Amino acid sequence: MYGRTQCSDASFRSTGWLKSLTENFSTLTKYSVNTSLGGWLISGGLSSLEFAVNALTSCANGSVVKRSEYKPIKEPKSGGEGDSPESFDRDIGVGLSTIFNCPASGTADGTFVCTWSPHLLLPETVGVSNESKGEAFLDLDDPFRLFSSSFKDEGGDSGHWFFDDTSGDVGSNTDLLDTGNRTGNSSVLVAFNNMTNPLVTHSGDESPFVNPPGPQLPPKAPDLFSLKGKVCVITGAGRGIGYTVAEGFAQAGANVAFWDLAAPVKAAAKVAEENGVETKAYGCDVSDADKVDETILQIVKDFGTIDVFVANAGVNLLSGSIINEMNRDGLKWKRIMDINLNGLFYCARGVGRVFEQRGKGSLIFTGSMSGHIVNTPINHSAYNTSKAAVIHLAKCLAVEFKEFARVNSVSPGYIDSGINDYVDPAIRKRWLEEIPLAREGQLKEIVGAYLFFASDASTYATGSDLVVDGGYTISLVVGCNFTMTRPNYLPNPSLQTNEHHDLEMVEAKVGTPGPGEVVLHLRATGICGSDVHYWKHGQIGELKVKGQCILGHEAAGEVVELGPGVTELAIGDRVAIEPQNPCGECFLCLQGDYNLCQEVDFLSVWPCHGTMQRYRTAKVKTLFKLPDNMTYEEGALCEPLSVAYHGIENAQLELGRGAMICGAGPIGLATLVLANATGATPLAISDLSAERLAFAKKIVPRVKTYQIDLKKTPKENAAEIRKLFGPKEVDAPPKVLECTGVETSIVTGAHVVRRSGTLMVIGVGREIINNFPFMHLSFGEVDVKFINRYHQSWPAVIRLISDGIVDVKSFVTHRFPLEKAAEAITLSSDPKNGSIKVIIEDKL
Repeated sequence: MYGRTQCSDASFRSTGWLKSLTENFSTLTKYSVNTSLGGWLISGGLSSLEFAVNALTSCANGSVVKRSEYKPIKEPKSGGEGDSPESFDRDIGVGLSTIFNCPASGTADGTFVCTWSPHLLLPETVGVSNESKGEAFLDLDDPFRLFSSSFKDEGGDSGHWFFDDTSGDVGSNTDLLDTGNRTGNSSVLVAFNNMTNPLVTHSGDESPFVNPPGPQLPPKAPDLFSLKGKVCVITGAGRGIGYTVAEGFAQAGANVAFWDLAAPVKAAAKVAEENGVETKAYGCDVSDADKVDETILQIVKDFGTIDVFVANAGVNLLSGSIINEMNRDGLKWKRIMDINLNGLFYCARGVGRVFEQRGKGSLIFTGSMSGHIVNTPINHSAYNTSKAAVIHLAKCLAVEFKEFARVNSVSPGYIDSGINDYVDPAIRKRWLEEIPLAREGQLKEIVGAYLFFASDASTYATGSDLVVDGGYTISLVVGCNFTMTRPNYLPNPSLQTNEHHDLEMVEAKVGTPGPGEVVLHLRATGICGSDVHYWKHGQIGELKVKGQCILGHEAAGEVVELGPGVTELAIGDRVAIEPQNPCGECFLCLQGDYNLCQEVDFLSVWPCHGTMQRYRTAKVKTLFKLPDNMTYEEGALCEPLSVAYHGIENAQLELGRGAMICGAGPIGLATLVLANATGATPLAISDLSAERLAFAKKIVPRVKTYQIDLKKTPKENAAEIRKLFGPKEVDAPPKVLECTGVETSIVTGAHVVRRSGTLMVIGVGREIINNFPFMHLSFGEVDVKFINRYHQSWPAVIRLISDGIVDVKSFVTHRFPLEKAAEAITLSSDPKNGSIKVIIEDKL
């Protein structure tokens, strides 16, 4: 066991020697010599120290092994020519004499010996007597046995000592180590490490340290960064960082596999042509574990191997607060984790098998500076968490793969790749103020980090994360105040229902707009039949109310606050709201049918709160500016008009061809005015209510009307309706638009439509219809179509209203202030009240 005794300042008395030693003896500066007993105990004259420094520096640097090769660094002031064995002996002897303050003499075998007095040089706590003697020597033939010392006290006990230089900087106290048991006559060997630490200690019984061989590296530094002949795989290589890294690797001589969700064939071909390397493109979703394994095996088959794998694919969905937008089944959170984290895991697992088989490889993850900090002011909890996990996964795999591969990560900061274009310029300007380099990085500036980890330049690097962010994360980003001055909002009453069919006014929180969002002051909201259904029945089809939910989705309002990145709108803009927010990523969204998206958030469909409140956040992409000649009421009625527009567009009404409309409610009337605008003729409409039919006749005088007789069957009512068009089959309407969703009305419409015609079901009703005349429609080869809300219709209906082609103002029969929203929906739910469209308005 080694003991440790702190040296006493009293054991060394000349501070001038410390200064001289640290200035002249650079090789031994880490040896921590100071006014305590340190690496060497020095006394004597300055000139003697210079000789000792010269001689011992040569030995420490490994430049002197034989006397004949010794060349003094500085001539002794006492004279002598140098360059001779005599001068070598003299300098070493003077050095030992200086260090141990005693005479030293050389021997024929190259060993220098001096006798020293431990009680003069060791601290009093060591406990050696005044009569004890020690011996120190230098052996030139063994580079690991340059100095050792031993002593024996008057009692016959002997011990050995060496000095611990682990204390750090020059000027700190250096510990003196002993064996803890001073029996036996042994010695401690003190050796120089030529490259780093000037002194390394080990006992005489240990075998010499042997450093395992490293890789064979190119002799010239630029060649360390060459990737010539290597096979590199980059995921997410279709654009941005992934493409730029793939291009950079090709420029360094690599053959590159371009991997993205859809195979980036053009990008791969372009890089191959420009750089004379082999490239191939692969399409694979990294969140599909089986497809990832298949793709990696295919790459190995195509290229023969994989040397470098850059797991770069990732997404940065605008996640928002986890208690608002991300709470619906956690789908956005799951999507981010599936791609950013699980996708990298699948890639690492697959390529890890390849690396293990071939015994080498480099795996590089794309992390993010957001994995190190809580990036503000945008809420990206899912993204930040995924990237923190990626960085730590790289470190874990560096240990797990240590026998056959290196694993590192690169964490980019704000890179000017276009991904941040949605961010408010004011926020981006603030970023620049926090970045020491005062700018966003260029794509080319990130390539070097990946090239370093991919090439032989980093063969001693694994488990490292290289942050390339212009210094952003070293600034006090987390402590920065990104808060913006918000408007002074009025109370925000809202009309809510729940699974218990309660109806109550509740004060709602005014949300903070995220990137690409605004806060609206909702000036007008129309009451839809679906609002009544959710309140009274708790569901429409599969859409069920499972908790508190604010009703309303037919709305228009005024922009009162802008979120980060909003440039399309300004404070005070008047807008209509398209009340559906699809995922934007599924195949339905990508082909334009976003109304069919399974992950769509629709206002007032639980858990997405609706518009029967004073203020609500809304995404800019769902908002449409109102022309100056349109009122907020007309803006709100764009929603039911869009339903009718989508139905007529899909039914393909024709100029001069007849059309029949079943139901004279708000949707039926909207369908009527649009059908009238198409030039379809003759036109007819049916309903149970004579008052509503009279209303229809008022807004479209040429329409023919039929009041449904409940005493007759649907088929009998249909026969009467057909008479409005003519006696023959050819006279029957080729288009029937059913706008109630009621079973008997749908069956009636099925018997009205002409053979080879179209029955378009617009209305929303019961989930199951039991009496549908299937064979009647089959024999007549009637097309039966359905619609689900609308898509891409707002610009068209706004033009129709603004240009006076359709008049929706006449639909409004009742208006209520927001505070009386409960009274408004109660009135709307009772058909006996004669209401057509009830509007909730807020003029505060």
